[in-house]
Amino acid sequence: MNTIVNIQNTVVGSTFISEDTRLAGTIVGPVEVIGLTKFELNGSVIGNLTINKGSEVHILGTVHGDVINEGGILQVFGMINGHLIKNGGETFVSPAAMV
Repeated sequence: MNTIVNIQNTVVGSTFISEDTRLAGTIVGPVEVIGLTKFELNGSVIGNLTINKGSEVHILGTVHGDVINEGGILQVFGMINGHLIKNGGETFVSPAAMV
């Protein structure tokens, strides 16, 4: 069974997500999801979010910046206050999402 990292506070600076992670807090700075990693974003990212090949990201919260899919699986149910850039992978945007 995989351990899930829970972030419930504020993190400042460039952040690399390389373990299964659930964000209920805030990350201020660019975020990059790498490897065979799942990232559930319930909180907010203030900066760009990059999803790399092999990664899976579910946006239920808010990204204040661009979201760049470089080959992962992206599901958007929340809000992107920036551009959604699809360079590869699979991207699903819910009709209820705000992009």
